[in-house]
Amino acid sequence: MKTYRLFSWNVNGIRAAERKGFLDWLLKEQPDLLGIQETKANPDQLSDQLL
Repeated sequence: MKTYRLFSWNVNGIRAAERKGFLDWLLKEQPDLLGIQETKANPDQLSDQLL
């Protein structure tokens, strides 16, 4: 049976999470499924890397 890695994270602000190394963490962990809550940002406020 295949094992999947599912992560759920309440980031409380995706832009702050990005400044604190969210993308580096994401590349390191490589979850199969990622759910993020409380992003508090509109698409036009996000960097190209996050989109």
